[in-house]
Amino acid sequence: MAGRRILGIPTVLDRVVQQAILQVLQPILDPSFSEHSYGFRPNRNAHQAVAAAQTYIQQVTIGSWT
Repeated sequence: MAGRRILGIPTVLDRVVQQAILQVLQPILDPSFSEHSYGFRPNRNAHQAVAAAQTYIQQVTIGSWT
């Protein structure tokens, strides 16, 4: 395959094109995502998602006992 290594690792040109598309589409699409979405979002990570889930579980568990 031209321009691609056997392992399927993207070439530099592939990464440049992906980054250019990301920079154009992200500001357009990001506001439409849920505020509770953490996957592949700028300034958000898996640790924040776990912390938010733990907070939610604590709120639901405490709320069900009162």
